[in-house]
Order: sequence, then structure tokens, then C-alpha cells
Amino acid sequence: MNGKFLNKLEIKISPFNEAFLYGKGFFETLRTLNSKPFRLDDHIKRLNNSLSFFGYKNVDPDEIKFAITELIRINQLSSTIIRITVSKNILEEEQILLINMEEYKPTFSEFVSVTIYPERQAHNNELRKHKSTNYLLNKIAYQHALSNGYDEALFVDNFDHLLEGSRTNVFMISQDTVYTPSLKCGLLPGITRQIVFEIAEELGIKYQEKVIHLSELKQSDEIFLTNSINGIIKVKNIDEKYFDNFKITDKFRMIYEEMLKS
Repeated sequence: MNGKFLNKLEIKISPFNEAFLYGKGFFETLRTLNSKPFRLDDHIKRLNNSLSFFGYKNVDPDEIKFAITELIRINQLSSTIIRITVSKNILEEEQILLINMEEYKPTFSEFVSVTIYPERQAHNNELRKHKSTNYLLNKIAYQHALSNGYDEALFVDNFDHLLEGSRTNVFMISQDTVYTPSLKCGLLPGITRQIVFEIAEELGIKYQEKVIHLSELKQSDEIFLTNSINGIIKVKNIDEKYFDNFKITDKFRMIYEEMLKS
């Protein structure tokens, strides 16, 4: 934390920390495999974009990289989940950089069951474009999914346009074309979301960002989710609609796993 390597029980967060008081802070989560952080530069860039937007100082990429290298060495873990969190203390106007690490465990299985979160969201909400510590709605939606026998909940706006999941970006495949909601709808520009575009170009598969109505999603051929911890996740059903075709999704998953290990 702020250049010091501490046991988790030694970490002290001020009661005047804005993330604690108001949920005002920003974070990134990413994987390491074989002691190498995956897409770290992309995560730092997204974090700094949010920090600049909200008037925080940018983090130093070299400081982040050094800290992660040391954490891997100290903890002797090669496959991990890393979280980078930036917040401020109100009284001192001090900016806090906290990087913590835990052993990697997937948070989703290979196949997931998803549901539509019933509360409609505002269209193009600026806050959804940033990975902030104000995560209450995401936690409520995720708990709603679990309580009803699902693995993930998807948000739609007040026009029934698809946005994102509580912890994921969403893709659908129709007639051999991959579609995902446009960032203009108001959603997080996921790192793995961008990787999907790169894989599509490598495979020669058409892809498009667009406004997706909920009815289109349920009529699609395949659906998959993405995030930085689990990569590409196959959807077996969305509410009462079940899928048994994962042909294109499996191609994306295979290349993603190769990229992760390279």
C-alpha cells in the first residue's frame, strides 16, 4: 500500500477514506499466469482514464509493475488474481494506492445460467463506464441471480436495450456474426471485451457493436460473457431460453487461452 509491502492484517484504511464513506474509488482486477500479469498495460490505461475523468492523479505504471512483481515474489504464487484500488482520504487529500493479491480461483464455471435483472437502468449512465468502488447495484443484482438459481444477472435499460452483466460484458452470436452492446449505451469498456474483437479479426469472423434489444438476445444462436478473471464464459441459458450450440464461442475460448498462456 503506497509503496509498503504489508501483511493483510497490517493494512489500515482511514475511516475518512472516500471509498469507505461514499464508494468513491476506482479499481482494476486482472490475472497473472506463470507469474506474468495479463494485459496489465490495458488495465492501467483504463484506470488512469477514470482517475483523470474524476480529478485524481494518475498512477505510475512503473510503480504498479514493480509492486506486482514483488508481490508475486513475496507470495510465491504464479497464478493469481490482482486488484489495484485507488481512493482518497478526505482530511489529508492523500491518494491511496492499494494492490492486493490472492491465489487464482475461477468465479464462474465453464457454463453459466443467466437471468435479466428486473430493475431497468438509465440509458447511457456515465458512471457505468468506470470501474468504481460504488458496487452496490452490481452486488445486489448478482445476489438476485444467485437467490433465483442463476450464476449471473444482466442489466437492461429502460428501453429494454442490453447493457452488461453485474460482473461481465455480454456478447451474442447470430448468423455467424458476433454482436455486443455499444459503449454509447453506457457500460464498462471491458479489457476482455476488446480482446474478443482482436480474436474475431484473427478468425475472420464479423463483429459489431450496436444497440441490442432484449428480444434479439433471446433469439440469438449463442451467448457468451467476458471478464478479466474468467475470460470467455459460455452461457447455457438465459431465463427459459436454452442453448446447445457453442461452436463459435469455443473457437474464441481456445484462442483466448492461448493468448493467456503466451
